[in-house]
Amino acid sequence: MGKIGLYQYYFRPGQFDFRNRISFVNLINSVLESAGKHAEENNFGIEELIKNGKTWILSRILFEFISFQPNTQYLWIETWVDDIQDVFTSRRFNIFDNDKNLFASVCTNWAMIDIKSRRFLPLKKHLDLSFITSDKEKCTDEPEKIPELVNVTNSIRTIETLYSDIDINKHVTSSRYIQIILDAFSLEHHQYNNIKKFEINFLSETLYGDTLSVIKENLNEYQDIIELQKTSDSKVACRSRITWNFLSS
Repeated sequence: MGKIGLYQYYFRPGQFDFRNRISFVNLINSVLESAGKHAEENNFGIEELIKNGKTWILSRILFEFISFQPNTQYLWIETWVDDIQDVFTSRRFNIFDNDKNLFASVCTNWAMIDIKSRRFLPLKKHLDLSFITSDKEKCTDEPEKIPELVNVTNSIRTIETLYSDIDINKHVTSSRYIQIILDAFSLEHHQYNNIKKFEINFLSETLYGDTLSVIKENLNEYQDIIELQKTSDSKVACRSRITWNFLSS
């Protein structure tokens, strides 16, 4: 137990991408796993909440690479609660290689909801405010609202949500959304571009059997916005903005 958690991860070859680096989805999964571990160790993990008819939902992620991602099988992730507001709480992460060199920083926003009513719960009534660590250096910004698409075009593909996409809350997992978003870009694009900053806003729940339209808008040479829209009611499930570093070779 403690206000700051620190966890080591080991990744096997099957968790690497074609450039011999830990895949971005597996990096995200490790970040979210660290959040879960730290919350469980301090008695506000999702399993404890579910017993009392509550659960956590992820609202926003901002993932920023401070330097290029190293080719390593080992990572260290530290995490802490940065702020607790009325409805949302901010949790931060720093990601280090095995030699404890910082290469990425993440900020996430979470809300607690009542499972039956799906209503937000007042966090200051359910969390200990003394758990906040507000004096630690912030290596990235807070996640912000991603603007709506300006030039809406036809979707580049549609995706049906299936059994393996569904999490403990019976909606599509965060990592599955991110996987779909990254798949909106070709292998060649990923070969010659590194993610510099990845942002995502989760806006509405997607359930088993829903179909998502993938819509992509290129903002400029270095940025794209990707929107996943439910075909049944045109509600936006999530919206992402990616800032790239172009690689010359």
